[in-house]
Amino acid sequence: DRALTIARWDLEKTGHGKQHTFRVTPAAAPHPITAGIAPFEIFDELWHRTGIVEDATVLMTAFSSEDNGGSGNEEPVLLAKPFGEGRSVNLLLGHHTQAMEHPSFAAIFARSVEWAATEAVALVSQEPEHQSVP
Repeated sequence: DRALTIARWDLEKTGHGKQHTFRVTPAAAPHPITAGIAPFEIFDELWHRTGIVEDATVLMTAFSSEDNGGSGNEEPVLLAKPFGEGRSVNLLLGHHTQAMEHPSFAAIFARSVEWAATEAVALVSQEPEHQSVP
């Protein structure tokens, strides 16, 4: 169900450039998943022109540089929305273990699961500001 997954690969427009280091930035609107999460850099694959359902809330974005085969636009990397009596989250990062081992990815992943299950986040971010991957 597209409403549950929030985002999808659209065969006619979605793509990605080469894997590279890019900056991920929380959206301005506050949300329990991203509260206290600082912008960070991560080495990963960044999708562009992702198909997104209408009522999704974009929680984090990254700039998709044309120099790296991207769109030249800010692209969503974390989305959330109500789903029936529950909630759904889609994290478009984590294409390999190096990305999944990043402290900010781990924090966002754990907080996303907790929010989807409970609509609250008790986990506190303990990451240092501006984490980066060498």
